[in-house]
Amino acid sequence: MVMVINETMAESLFPGENPIGLEVVIDADEATTFQVVGLVGDVRMGTLASDPRSAMYLSYYANRNNRMRIALRTEGDPAVLAPAVRATVSQLDPNIPVTEFETMESIIANSDTVSSSRMVTSSLGLFAGVALLLATVGIYGVLAHYVSQRSREIGVRVALGAQGSNVLKMVLGRGMILVGIGLVLGIAGALAGVRFLEQQLYGVGQTDPLTFVSVSVFFILVATIACLLPAWRATRVDPIIALQAE
Repeated sequence: MVMVINETMAESLFPGENPIGLEVVIDADEATTFQVVGLVGDVRMGTLASDPRSAMYLSYYANRNNRMRIALRTEGDPAVLAPAVRATVSQLDPNIPVTEFETMESIIANSDTVSSSRMVTSSLGLFAGVALLLATVGIYGVLAHYVSQRSREIGVRVALGAQGSNVLKMVLGRGMILVGIGLVLGIAGALAGVRFLEQQLYGVGQTDPLTFVSVSVFFILVATIACLLPAWRATRVDPIIALQAE
């Protein structure tokens, strides 16, 4: 009558003590005393997003069941070992059927947590893509309008000696101001709304710096591309035509 317990259970029952050799009484149909013979790390029992909870592992001889699973760590394709596993189990006991093989990747991929998270993230990814497209078109439209409204001014500047690089910087600077305002508002909104997505996050913190930085850099790159065409057109303004219009 022995058991192995995880770290959470050890900290709950025996805080600050070495649990090996201590006893735990389980009162099911009748009180049974088990001796702790091992300590293992925590694992997620329910869902991938749930916090580890107290867990104990009993000997098969103390808690017989008609079903058992064996986990094998392999190198290469696990499916290749399926015939060898069947043969080994059959040699030990021909009456034990081996009914199914699954890789850990497929178990995780088919879990309810991953399936629901995949659906949510796919939907969010679609909406994010549409939002990025609208933002890109919006920035391009605003800058194109800005250039068309100030084409005469730009022509005069060029006629007075302004270089194309100066015009380019002026238009790009205008676009980057819009991008900066959008990033500040976007990051503030993300920080405020991330708590609603907490249950969908696994292995990533709510305020993961890498995520915020990478998304911001990506948006800046996309926005810069959207700014380049209007800025390039601004450098092509003919000063003679602009002066004639004046």
